[in-house]
Amino acid sequence: MSDELLACIDGRDYPYTVDINDGSYRFDVDGHRYRFRQWTWGEKNRVTDAATATDPASGRLRINIARFNELMLATSLTEADSLASVEPAALRALNPVLGDTLLSIAYWVNELPDAEKKASPPRYTAAVPTPT
Repeated sequence: MSDELLACIDGRDYPYTVDINDGSYRFDVDGHRYRFRQWTWGEKNRVTDAATATDPASGRLRINIARFNELMLATSLTEADSLASVEPAALRALNPVLGDTLLSIAYWVNELPDAEKKASPPRYTAAVPTPT
């Protein structure tokens, strides 16, 4: 693993590391560890397709946001030490606050360019001796 970094997501700081072997991101959230990976372009397209249906009244395509979000999270979240499974059915049973947090992290992992996340310097403040 590389050195610990800090991601500011929705106004909250989350420590994370990037696995140098597979490029996955391990986040610590409220004492639990969650590992995410970036989805591929093909996975993004398949999730969008699976969450899209034709509206019978208008004939227009409509995206089911709830389905899109759960499939995105299930695709990106690869490990969770607090969950029995990362399958969509198990994710639907998450506490809403934890579910929203994990989804925000999944968006962060998949939206920011890879180089920006890995190049971010750790945001630590060193202790400065107090003059006496």
